[in-house]
Amino acid sequence: MGNVATVKDPRAHTSTNQYYNSRLLKKVIAPSPFSDNYSIHYEYYDDGKLKHVKQNTSEDGWVYHQSIKYNARGLKKEVKGPYKSGQDLGINLTKFEYDALGRLTKVTDAENNVTETRYYPDNKVWRVIDAEDHNNVTNTYDANGYLIKVEDAKGNATEYEYNGFGGLKKTIYADGTWTGPTYSSIRETRSIRTRAGDTITTWYDHLNRIKRKVIPEGQNQYLDIKYRYDLRGRLTETYEYNTSSPDKARLIRNNYDDAGRLTKVEYEGGKDVSYEYDAAGNRTKLTYPDDTYITYEYDNINRLTKIKNQGGSTLAQYTYDSRSRRTDLDYLNGTTIDYTYDAASRLTTIDNGTDNDDHDYDYTYDKVGNRLTMLVNGTDTHSYTYDDIYQLTEVDYPGSYSFSDDTTFNYDDVGNRTSVVESGTTNYSANNLNQYDYVGSVYYDYDENGNTTYDGVAYYSYDSENRLTSATNADGSTGGVLNAALDNMDLTFTTGGDADWAPIRPDAHDPNYGGPDFGKERRYRRQRRVVAQDHDVRRRHVQVLLQEGRRD
Repeated sequence: MGNVATVKDPRAHTSTNQYYNSRLLKKVIAPSPFSDNYSIHYEYYDDGKLKHVKQNTSEDGWVYHQSIKYNARGLKKEVKGPYKSGQDLGINLTKFEYDALGRLTKVTDAENNVTETRYYPDNKVWRVIDAEDHNNVTNTYDANGYLIKVEDAKGNATEYEYNGFGGLKKTIYADGTWTGPTYSSIRETRSIRTRAGDTITTWYDHLNRIKRKVIPEGQNQYLDIKYRYDLRGRLTETYEYNTSSPDKARLIRNNYDDAGRLTKVEYEGGKDVSYEYDAAGNRTKLTYPDDTYITYEYDNINRLTKIKNQGGSTLAQYTYDSRSRRTDLDYLNGTTIDYTYDAASRLTTIDNGTDNDDHDYDYTYDKVGNRLTMLVNGTDTHSYTYDDIYQLTEVDYPGSYSFSDDTTFNYDDVGNRTSVVESGTTNYSANNLNQYDYVGSVYYDYDENGNTTYDGVAYYSYDSENRLTSATNADGSTGGVLNAALDNMDLTFTTGGDADWAPIRPDAHDPNYGGPDFGKERRYRRQRRVVAQDHDVRRRHVQVLLQEGRRD
């Protein structure tokens, strides 16, 4: 009695549960029209601990998603999967060892590489040692049990200080910079000091929701943001006011349906974005500010199957196997991509659907999932080698390639790359914050918050919350650099507004450039930021200060 027999989702699709006499879950049957190949089966030990989770797939027969073994104390001893019945070959196998107190001391992966954890007598983690015998993490605690220091494998330390009621007071980095909050009388965070010395001030309401934030934007300038919520605690309004451009105050409104789903975001100037959903919460429509839209369709187990434009044409169509892995992707222009997998759900082939076998890829893997080879178009093999903590150490390219020299990668104890050897050698140097000072002949600069301000190609500037605000080419131009910078940083958004940022070069504005103070670090305040200036000739470049123009 009391076991849930069926579950009907808001779209009226019903899944069914079956149970053992012990009332443990035995099987979950997928909604119609999906066959039994989609059903998940559960098996248990006599004491009720989970033993297997498996599925009788149409692709690989019986596949064990997870198999678990326990030691005499009931702790997990071994976990493996997914693997095909009778063909596990040790793939994705993880073994666990414990000390007499039941603390996890060793984790051995499928390639027999071991990570060890050592403890203080009071059970706090002292040290984590990786398979390359590096002391990856060493922790130190005070008499009250608070973590006060974390050291990496090179001895670079991050330290922590606390106030009288155990609240974090300071985080001190290896270069001496620090950040930390202040608190109100009721222990709410009242402000946060950044590593650069800026103070971000915050206020909270009685439900501990942030209601206001003031962010410094330079000398006597700031961004003031206020927040409003509805009775269900959902953010409804965000109002931004920038003292440097008061005519550009911005109000953003969020609208929700009765189920709490975001239905519209209203921006200034009528640039609204709206959303529609089906009963199960899948997004079915996205409408852009110009009133164009795309729609989404789903199957009975809520997998995305089609994306259509407003004319009803299918822009992309998706097909899946019984394990919900994408097997086909078809585009409106006729382009198709086919995917296949092994029993461990590792991608083994990509067929880009061309008639001449171009752009086809085959992959093999080791037992923990690292790619060992990539076969391109059936003829060209790339091979990959790793160390015991799975850092890439060598790439062997096909001999037919113009860059056929093998490439070797070397690392320090914390994983920073120290050199790359191919036709020549490129050396890397990392500082005590594990930021690269230089790569080959390119020297990098960072602001006091740790953001990259120069990377050999362009200069970057950030606000006090570390958001990229400008990017300028080394020659002072702005064309194309912002999108390139965003791509390099793996960001998927761009910014609008006028790119009216002017570089101010020390040789034009610094009376000491080339003079007696040359080679010393000084600071300049310009409009909105304090930028560390380094005139050392070894840096092979001169830092550029960025002056803020306009900002949307």
